[in-house]
Amino acid sequence: MAEKSTSKPIAVLVTREAFTFRSIEEASDQLQKIPDISSNLKSQVDATEWSNDEWTALRDGCRQHAVLEIFLLEVGTALDQQTSKDEVVAALLSKQIEIVKDLADEFRMKILSGFSCLVELATDAPKGRDALIETVTIGESLAAQVGLPEAEADPFGHIRADALDTLARVIAERISEKFRNATESVALLGDNEFSSVMDAVLQTANEVLSEIKIMAKDVVAGMPSEWEFGPVLICLVAEECSTGMLQQITSEHTYVELSEAHLLGLVAWVEKWKLTVQEIFPELSSLVGSKRANFDNRPMLRSSDGKLDIGMAKEALKYANNLLWDVHNMALTEFVFRTKEEIAELLDRCYRAEHQKLEPSDGLLTSSLDMDIYGFIGVPVKKIQEALPPKTNAIPQCLGVILKCLFDAQKTHLNMILTDFESCCARVNDFSQMNRKCETLVNEIRGLVAPESLEALKKQEECVRERYTADAVYAAQKTSYFIFNDIYECGDITGSLFNEVWLQDTGNGIAEQIVITMNDYYGDLKGYLDDKMVIRALEALIKKCYVYYVEQLLARSSVHKSTNESFFADNKKALNRLKDDIGVIKEFFEEIASEKEEPELKAVIALEFKVLETIHEVMSIAAGAGVSHDDIKPCIRALHDSLGKYATVRTIVSGLYRLVNPAELEAATKKLDEEEKDLKTNDSKEDIEVIAHESVPGQNLDVLVLLPSYKPPLAKVDSSVSSPTKPQPNGSQQAKSLLPLELQQELAARGIGGSNTTIISELLKRLKAAEEHLRQKNPRPDDQL
Repeated sequence: MAEKSTSKPIAVLVTREAFTFRSIEEASDQLQKIPDISSNLKSQVDATEWSNDEWTALRDGCRQHAVLEIFLLEVGTALDQQTSKDEVVAALLSKQIEIVKDLADEFRMKILSGFSCLVELATDAPKGRDALIETVTIGESLAAQVGLPEAEADPFGHIRADALDTLARVIAERISEKFRNATESVALLGDNEFSSVMDAVLQTANEVLSEIKIMAKDVVAGMPSEWEFGPVLICLVAEECSTGMLQQITSEHTYVELSEAHLLGLVAWVEKWKLTVQEIFPELSSLVGSKRANFDNRPMLRSSDGKLDIGMAKEALKYANNLLWDVHNMALTEFVFRTKEEIAELLDRCYRAEHQKLEPSDGLLTSSLDMDIYGFIGVPVKKIQEALPPKTNAIPQCLGVILKCLFDAQKTHLNMILTDFESCCARVNDFSQMNRKCETLVNEIRGLVAPESLEALKKQEECVRERYTADAVYAAQKTSYFIFNDIYECGDITGSLFNEVWLQDTGNGIAEQIVITMNDYYGDLKGYLDDKMVIRALEALIKKCYVYYVEQLLARSSVHKSTNESFFADNKKALNRLKDDIGVIKEFFEEIASEKEEPELKAVIALEFKVLETIHEVMSIAAGAGVSHDDIKPCIRALHDSLGKYATVRTIVSGLYRLVNPAELEAATKKLDEEEKDLKTNDSKEDIEVIAHESVPGQNLDVLVLLPSYKPPLAKVDSSVSSPTKPQPNGSQQAKSLLPLELQQELAARGIGGSNTTIISELLKRLKAAEEHLRQKNPRPDDQL
């Protein structure tokens, strides 16, 4: 504050001891001195204006003036107690009361003037601030000394309320003017862009936030605690800042038009405001949280006459707090929505893009997928880290949205990026890397998250990482889908299975060919994946083997129309051949299990091949191989234990009877009916549509059997791609079929397979036989071929 001169403290003209009396006459003499004393007090105080001693002098002058006020009260009380009131002294008292009152008014104006610049005083002249605050307490302290009610003794007419009212008005106008100047400055520069205005508003709000720390420390901290000006100060800041922000966010300019930087700026400001209040006024922490307070009517900081109502400060603060958190929540909602949309779109591009295949030094096959995705994700995460203050709720909320986007994108695009055998292997390792990078991402931001939000964030992280782990296993298992694509496409395997060639082949060449194909891919699995994932891939491959055989048996059954004869020319040979096929394939996996010393894999082999062995047993019973049809019941139960759904078991058993001994189908059906109630009670509760959607294609018999629309997964045939080159039993290679795969499978079910020439020859042969049959049944004179 500017200084005009420096003067000495004022002289002590009035003391409590000097202004005591034992009689009315003595009081009259003292009353005579008051005009000169009042004049001298005023002169001495006026003389210190614009000096370092101005407020110290005002305090000392007010203290002496208060003694005069108390003296006048005591004289008035003494006169009231007289039997016969001394009118002369009473008239003198009345005159002096007016003189002292005028002096009080002079001092009152000076006090209010001082409080209007108390913020500057707190910084420039702390002693003056303390003296000014002490001045307000003089009347209250003297009232206590003389035992009079405060309302009667306050010489300045409740100066505390008016002083704080003045200070509150100055602070409110100070903040309002800052916002006004900020927007006007932008307009003067000719830049009326909404973005520039919001830049200025946010900068001003941050400046205000810095200033209230100073006010709390230099102004409020010097006040007596019972003044309770802290809630008033915080309420003023909340009201003025929310007004400054909301004046810009109107129907003309909504949150949608704000940039991401501005949205984060608004969110960050409210979070910083809460932290600042909790730091400087811990007792107000419960009033500035994000939990909304409910009001029927808006509580006002000022009463109807415009005066500051300190008793309503906390309620008014709650209401203003609602306004700020409305701004926060709207901005955060818009930012989260926009971030979610942008990340989802960019993740979609990442997943759909071609990714470079990499082979690290350890030989495991990978791609650039994990680097592409988490390289991109790091950008918004860094933006959030830099914009938002630590320990705020907005950080886990924003990061939670990013984790949700990662989860959803992974779920949506999983099968899209598992396009062939090598991509499945690469994704197994990619997903493992993404698992680790997700953990690193959350660990890096963990220190910025409040403890109460950390648990929820940890659960979201676990969901994403569990998804990656499950998808890595899924990708490993899906290699079986592509391995069997070669088997489906090879006419000498699927096309010949269960036909006459297969029946007469005592060397089980088709099973051997399946093993050769699987072994070829097994060598790749060992090179591309770690041992754990190789086991997961083998488990799926084992299951696919029995599913493939059951599937092909049911396909043959579906086209077998005879009601008396077996599909096979010789049931005994067919059963022996199937048993040997099972043994060849099972031995292949058992050798791998022994080589790897994996007891877990051995258990899977025993469990999965039990289904195929039970299928063989059902066929043996159906063929009447020395057993009764009553023996089918244990097989039905065993299949239900393995497969879980009665409908699947019924379809399989009925299909096998129709294939091997259709004449006994009715007997088998009765046995199934007898077991139905008991087995259905223990049916698996999993929804078949969900299983079809979530399981590896072609891996679930329930899907194959119970969904009529389901087609066995076959790779599309591209005419530009050469035919499969997996070794054939005789050393030759299978020529590529010209027929669609679905038609190949249908033909195979009818016992037609082999090379293109063989298929065409067989079709022509059957066509001629059919035509001859029709001609004989309906002969026509003009019949021509």
